[in-house]
Amino acid sequence: MSDIPEITTEQFNQSISSRVRKRLIDGRFETGKDIAALRSSTPPHYPRKP
Repeated sequence: MSDIPEITTEQFNQSISSRVRKRLIDGRFETGKDIAALRSSTPPHYPRKP
């Protein structure tokens, strides 16, 4: 059995609740906060421009 590392406080704070995650997966975005939550929970793929 492999060891699963504990998540950090930062990772926990960036997580999305399962209720919201399921709603977003279904494509039901309700407010701009949904977009913000999604963006904050995923790592950036491209460097942000200054």
